[in-house]
Amino acid sequence: MAQFSELKTRLIAIGGTSLVLRGIKTTKMDLDFVAENEANYKSFVDFSVIQGYKVKAYSEECTRLVGPVVIEIFLEQVQGVRINERMVSRCSKDLLKFGEFEILPLHPQDIFILKALAGREPKDLEDMKDIVEKGLINWKQLIEEVKKSLDEGASTRVALATGYWLERLKNAEKLEIPAKVLDELWKLLP
Repeated sequence: MAQFSELKTRLIAIGGTSLVLRGIKTTKMDLDFVAENEANYKSFVDFSVIQGYKVKAYSEECTRLVGPVVIEIFLEQVQGVRINERMVSRCSKDLLKFGEFEILPLHPQDIFILKALAGREPKDLEDMKDIVEKGLINWKQLIEEVKKSLDEGASTRVALATGYWLERLKNAEKLEIPAKVLDELWKLLP
């Protein structure tokens, strides 16, 4: 990230990128970020192109950049869930600085929700398993975040996917998932 040190912007690291930055995971093949606003999004994409990255895939809310490493940058949301101030406040003390460039690695419990929505096996399952095994989820906050995401317009898929993967980890992987948590998640569904 040294080549980005003069870029004056802040990004939120998500997925495996956040887990690597937090020391929960050791390897990652690409980098995943969310820009909190359009100015940071555009600034990062434009700067990356100047640094020699090629835009390989683009939509209004996601750009894939290919260079020395593949970078995916999302605008404000991932999998239909907005990266909100609650999520940012949970990781604000973990700010990493590379000169003027700042990265906030998203909190593992918020990563769990996003990975549940993506639901790719085996890598997302392994990451979700690691998050639960290491006790990195505040169960009350997890339920509150799912509920607030629904209130803010996220699809009911956020509750369904989170509940599904927690049930799977409980039943197939024999992890300790409080029954109350699952009950509360299922109550959020229509």
